[in-house]
Amino acid sequence: MSDQPSTTKKRFPWRRTIAIVAIIGVCAAVCVVLIETGPKATRKPPAPMQANVKVRPLERTNEQIIVSAMGSVIPMRSISLSSQVSGEVTELGPDFSEGNHIAKGQFIVKIDDRDYQTALASAQATLDSVMSDMAIEAGNQTIAKREWELIQEASEVAGVDSSLALRQPQLKYAEAQVSMAQAALEQAQTDLARTRITAPFNAIVLEKGVDLGSYVSPQSEVASLAGTDTYWIRAAVPKSQLQWLTVPASDQDTGSTARVYPTASKSEFRIGKIISLLGDLDPDGRMARVIIAIDDPLSLKAENAGQPPLLLGDYLRVEILGREMNDIYSLPREAFRDGGRVWLAAANDQLEIRPITPVWQGDEFVIVDQGLADGERLVLSNLAMPTPGLSLVVADEDGNVLSAALPTESNGGDS
Repeated sequence: MSDQPSTTKKRFPWRRTIAIVAIIGVCAAVCVVLIETGPKATRKPPAPMQANVKVRPLERTNEQIIVSAMGSVIPMRSISLSSQVSGEVTELGPDFSEGNHIAKGQFIVKIDDRDYQTALASAQATLDSVMSDMAIEAGNQTIAKREWELIQEASEVAGVDSSLALRQPQLKYAEAQVSMAQAALEQAQTDLARTRITAPFNAIVLEKGVDLGSYVSPQSEVASLAGTDTYWIRAAVPKSQLQWLTVPASDQDTGSTARVYPTASKSEFRIGKIISLLGDLDPDGRMARVIIAIDDPLSLKAENAGQPPLLLGDYLRVEILGREMNDIYSLPREAFRDGGRVWLAAANDQLEIRPITPVWQGDEFVIVDQGLADGERLVLSNLAMPTPGLSLVVADEDGNVLSAALPTESNGGDS
């Protein structure tokens, strides 16, 4: 008996397929309903561009030009004090020390004067001797004159030279000896006086050249001194700024006033005056240089007590007060933009960018005489994207709004 293969016929899964299709259809229907019934986005027009700014009304005024400069302190008087005689230093003045102040005529150094005392005594003795010789010769003159008169009476000697008989050469020789002795005495007195060295003017001792026991010779440096009555400030200014300054002529005393700020002080300053303009340019910066005089620079006088002193060699800031300009507009330096433009809030509260040409520019303000009008509003705030016609929300410098504000969104304006 033979075995026959049995076959099993598989049926298609109709039920599962129908279920999947039904689920997909339901999901699709739900999505359609959600899309049709959900909120729809609407496109709104963009908000108008605007900026919040602070403004300042323009009005003509008077302003004094201030020229900023840098300068160095130099002494008006400075000398290397030297000895005029030789000898050993035997005494020093009580204030002869570096950094000390010495008054005019104050004792500084004493040189051993014994040799000069001896020379003075010898010169005095020589003068006394020749004075005695001249007195004797004067007596001889009287005798010779009388003898000559007797000779003339006894005989005729007309035409004979009488100078020898009257001892005139001997008298001239005696007079010459007296003159020489007097000159030698004066020289001895001068040399003796030079053994005591004093200050030629009010000064500060910059450097000592000798000490006790030092031996000095003529032209040996004793001390380096700088006068303390007046210091000079050598300040460099641009050549274009000279037109605003007053430099005194030969018949004038002083020029423009200057405020000098020592390095150690940011607010305190000393007052000086321009006294001259140097005849050459600064070799480094090619700038003009003026000399400013400061009296009592070390504040030694009672009326200057408490004021900052100036130190030689200090490099400091200077403000020179120049000419005053009348009927002009003075603009803050930060309101002068892009090298030649200002921003204005027009009557319709829109930004106007106007080119102007200043007559003077400083570190703090710019002076304009044309191109602006009284009452126009100068924009002081910075703007990220300044464009002509930009709508502005205008406020005064205290922040009080001067015009109706547009919607609160802004375009980067700083109020």
